[in-house]
Amino acid sequence: MIHYGKTPQGELQLMLTGEDIAHLHTMITGAGIEQRRVFYGLKTYIEDNYKPQI
Repeated sequence: MIHYGKTPQGELQLMLTGEDIAHLHTMITGAGIEQRRVFYGLKTYIEDNYKPQI
């Protein structure tokens, strides 16, 4: 399940559970080079912390 919203500071907040973590990882790895650069930190965080899900 994906939950999203806006923090009181106006920032986007995403919360993912289960297989949606794997879907986000797939989206990042399948994106163009510019987008992959932007989300590289998140991609490696998912790989380091959610290995069983991906």
